[in-house]
Amino acid sequence: MILLNKIKTSNSHLLELKDNVNNTSALIDLNLGGSLQALVINGKQILANFKYKTYEETYASAILFPFVNRVNDGKYSFKGINYQLNCNEAANNNALHGLVYNKVFELKKYTISKKKTSVTIQYKEISKNSGFPFTYHILIKYTLSNKGIRIKARVKNTDTHSFPFTIGWHPYFYAKNFNNSSIQFQASQKVLHNSKMIGTKLTEFNSEMPLFFGGVSLDDCYDLAHNTILFKTSDYECKLQSSVANSFLQIYTPKTDNAIAIEPQTGISDSFNNGIGLQVLQPDQKYSVEWKLAIT
Repeated sequence: MILLNKIKTSNSHLLELKDNVNNTSALIDLNLGGSLQALVINGKQILANFKYKTYEETYASAILFPFVNRVNDGKYSFKGINYQLNCNEAANNNALHGLVYNKVFELKKYTISKKKTSVTIQYKEISKNSGFPFTYHILIKYTLSNKGIRIKARVKNTDTHSFPFTIGWHPYFYAKNFNNSSIQFQASQKVLHNSKMIGTKLTEFNSEMPLFFGGVSLDDCYDLAHNTILFKTSDYECKLQSSVANSFLQIYTPKTDNAIAIEPQTGISDSFNNGIGLQVLQPDQKYSVEWKLAIT
């Protein structure tokens, strides 16, 4: 039985899903954008633990919305109107990782059963950010079992105007030994970046061979031909699937041992300007995406 524990301290509000018998658990921080801060499946650590870094340095497991990755200089135009986002990546003067990564979510509902437990959390944007002056409601549903976790994000446009968006997830996976770890996926194109890590265009890419991580530094994005990603370590194997058929994959190796970001996204960096993966949500319209993580 996976039980729900609510943990509240002076600076955090956590939801812990835990099965003591099978040593399976998940930790969700409502104060950090409803992000998944820890995941253990049958005694195996799946997500990396950044003990010595702040959340703003890693954005670990952040839900990226209304844009993924970066917006060049925080500037974009939509329907003939120019907007300026806050540039929270000072080194490159970019807007980084959307607007909900640090918002405070609240528990909406939960269900507990013998094989799996689900929690649904929500955030309602009612004020209008000057760089993104639109209101919206976002629901995130986490469903944990002893086989893995499913994350479903649903966004509703509660504004009277349409708005542009992309959405993604920014998890860091843990591996004891990267020399014995690999990732495999099918991609048709790779994103070319400039010196500010802004995506400029897509170039042909065709490889289904596993990519090994030992001694490799990566910060690359791919246009997936198939929405299944396989990550293999010496301790566990992970199958990450997106419900979005036409999706992208960002891979990033931080300057931290035993961690790699494997990020499913519906667009690429600077989608607000280059239009790659960009979608428009109409008033009262909803958009849903689900990421399924199966562990063996």
